[in-house]
Amino acid sequence: MSARLLAKTREDDLLSVRSLYDSYGAMLLGYLFEVVQDRGIAEQYLIDIFNEVAKTPANYNANGLSTLSQLQILARKKLAPYYTTVKDCGTEQRNAKSTTAKQNKYLSQMTPEQQHVFCGLHYHGKSIAMLAIEIQQPEDDIRKILKESFTLIRKANGHTGLH
Repeated sequence: MSARLLAKTREDDLLSVRSLYDSYGAMLLGYLFEVVQDRGIAEQYLIDIFNEVAKTPANYNANGLSTLSQLQILARKKLAPYYTTVKDCGTEQRNAKSTTAKQNKYLSQMTPEQQHVFCGLHYHGKSIAMLAIEIQQPEDDIRKILKESFTLIRKANGHTGLH
């Protein structure tokens, strides 16, 4: 393949990714935000998703699934460690004193405070305001603790870029 044709193909791919982002980025960001409850974290997941899309942009217009469905499937794959960790919040808390209990690799890396905030928000359904009152810290500190929790999950899963 000539260099000119290769450059044209790459340019077409970038335009395709841009078109997908323009069409579905806001909806996908809303979906991600509903799951993680933090705009910065949701935006980082969105970046990860569109970086993945950029590897094979033609695949998102080719097969029988709707494009949004394909992007949501990719989002759920990226969020899989999060879902597993939330599910294990109840198990971890019930088995906290058991040394033989199989620990969730993400929760086990969190401090007790990070576990409390992450599980409180995502497993027990508490608001950030409620958690702030509960552990007597400002809401901004609760958001920071939550962001640190997600950073641990993302790093343990091989993702970088969220600070």
